[in-house]
Amino acid sequence: MRFNNSNWPHILSAMRGWLLGVMAVFPALWWAVHRIWGVPPEAVELALPLLSVLGVLAAAMVAGKRYE
Repeated sequence: MRFNNSNWPHILSAMRGWLLGVMAVFPALWWAVHRIWGVPPEAVELALPLLSVLGVLAAAMVAGKRYE
């Protein structure tokens, strides 16, 4: 993937959209995993933040490839 002036605004908007979605969904998902499913906290404390960060990178890659 190449970063250039034509795809950079699309990459930024995809990353902003992902981050806004994570800010809205993350607390509810954290609560649901702990309270409803009863998953141990150690498993969730690494998995959910890791998925959030990797999701930002995935959103950037998808937008960059789409508008390359």
